[in-house]
Amino acid sequence: MGMAPARKRKKLAQPAPAAISDVQNGGSAGSDDSAEAEDIVSDEEEAQAQFPADKLRQMFAFMLSDAEDRRPFIARFSEHIEHDDVQRGGLGALAIALAETKAAPTQLLSCNLFHVLKLFKVRGGKRKAQVGVAADAKALEHFDALWLRLLQLPLPPSLYRRVLALLPERVLPHLRNPLRLTDFLLTSYQVGGVVSILALQGVFYLMQHHNLEYPDFYTKLYSLLEPNALRGPQRARFFRLVDLFLGSGYLPEYLVAAFVKRLSRLALTAPTPTQTMLIRLICSLMVRHRGLQRMTDDPRGATRLPADPYRPDEPEPARCGAAESALWEVRSLRSHLVPAVSRAASFAERELPELEHPLAELLETTYDDMLEAEFGRQVKEVALTFHRPEGVLSWREDRLSTDWKL
Repeated sequence: MGMAPARKRKKLAQPAPAAISDVQNGGSAGSDDSAEAEDIVSDEEEAQAQFPADKLRQMFAFMLSDAEDRRPFIARFSEHIEHDDVQRGGLGALAIALAETKAAPTQLLSCNLFHVLKLFKVRGGKRKAQVGVAADAKALEHFDALWLRLLQLPLPPSLYRRVLALLPERVLPHLRNPLRLTDFLLTSYQVGGVVSILALQGVFYLMQHHNLEYPDFYTKLYSLLEPNALRGPQRARFFRLVDLFLGSGYLPEYLVAAFVKRLSRLALTAPTPTQTMLIRLICSLMVRHRGLQRMTDDPRGATRLPADPYRPDEPEPARCGAAESALWEVRSLRSHLVPAVSRAASFAERELPELEHPLAELLETTYDDMLEAEFGRQVKEVALTFHRPEGVLSWREDRLSTDWKL
């Protein structure tokens, strides 16, 4: 009786012939996979061994000159940046070349480094580029260190603006700790003018994605709404961001009212193509906050300018009195000479529309665009005179019609 269980266990331990066959097949497949993996690894090691890293490092050392402009040479090098091996090994070679360089920290060095560094785009996330560095830890470490080193160098004004324009979309999403650029961006945001407009998106990115606390953000944005913002090269970018920052329906109504009133004042003296865009933006803000329709319904201040409680010189939106004011500026634009501006301002005389107006198509409108649009409109009635004639010689206030009758 003691032997039977042993024989039973021995019988259960023996594998079936089919199982032996499966294990043998699986074993051969596993060995094939491992052999293939070893071949891939060996190919990568061979490619890495054949990659001229020293030569690339010497090229970068030549580009990082502190006394000569290397942009022509960098432009020729950009023809080869699309190759994966150059993208993969380029950041490491550039980091080593920058660490070993004895160049003085001059503006020429920062210009040369910027033009080399902007060639490298990090792949990964929602925006995948066809050409770029894979977002692995080592590449991101070099990318992080190189951009931080660039911002420590003296930047000429033109390069300073280009760096600010590039940071929000090309750099900040790939830094290990973007909050390290807080001082740089906030200092730029306080400069004023074009520099503040360019720093605007970077500051908002840190607030939105990294919980940066900046209570004066909308106060500073309010102060940037001045006539110079309507005529600069960054006009379209600036007002696209203004529309984005004021897109939330949870903003206080007094704050949105201050922006609406400020924009309406700008619309009075803005260039004609910009006036249409500003009026559409005002209408969209009031659609998001329908309680502000009282600013068009209330006749106070529509005919008496001294009665307007709005204080345009007040820097704080909460104390400017915009919520108690009326949009007489928009009503006055209803009588504008250009039909497109008059039609845009007509919302002040009726109920607000249900949907917002798309702003993108108006951001870069020119006089030629407006003229072409008017030529394409179908007009049912065209006024040829101020008074409807009653006969051949029946013009009012005309001497010929008083002396002659036909």
